[in-house]
Amino acid sequence: MSSPETGHAKNIANFESLINFCAGYGPTYNPGRASLSLDALRTKLEASKAAFADTINKEILYDNAVNARLDAFKDFKGLSTKISNALAASGVGPNIIDAARTLNRKMQGGRATPKPEATVDAVETRTISASQQGFDTRLEHLQGLIQLVSSQPEYTPNEEELKPESLKALIASLYAINNRVREAEVVWSNARLARTKTMYAEGDGLAHIALDVKKYVKSVFGASSLEYSQIKGITFRKQS
Repeated sequence: MSSPETGHAKNIANFESLINFCAGYGPTYNPGRASLSLDALRTKLEASKAAFADTINKEILYDNAVNARLDAFKDFKGLSTKISNALAASGVGPNIIDAARTLNRKMQGGRATPKPEATVDAVETRTISASQQGFDTRLEHLQGLIQLVSSQPEYTPNEEELKPESLKALIASLYAINNRVREAEVVWSNARLARTKTMYAEGDGLAHIALDVKKYVKSVFGASSLEYSQIKGITFRKQS
């Protein structure tokens, strides 16, 4: 688990400890503010646990979509080269061949040393690339190449994967796979937003309520009391 997620989990665990200490104070813990009551604190705890778990689940779904896209695109460059070569062997004119080679060159990217696939995975999982190696751009280039070869009567390969019908079906499936990543990212982002509101909203977020609970205990038992000393070191740090 990443460090930020560990921070959220720690805040939840600390909040649960705070509730347990307050419950141990018996009837003396009797705040006038409803949101600081034990029942309200337990409700906030369960809501925070649920929001945290939902975020983790949505992140897993996003990562699964990313990995599925990487698998679907792993032979992307090789296929582009096969298409270009098959077109060149079909007897079309040099201008058409040059156009196909230009699209294929864009597909291959301009890096002197290609990134390892694992590195692409790590970067792509958390960022949107601005380079031509971005998935949207590569799809655009491949679609252009498929449209080019499909428009040439001379392009009649016997290989099933290179036939225009197969290529059109492939590009449609790749667009769908790419869109699923975008959709999963939105769902994950919304889950993170919901977690942030539940745990860190001003006034009624878990972290703010926890600080107010500590203030209440301090006011009831005193700053030098054993009761306050039990909870004053319990920390709550806002996470993004």
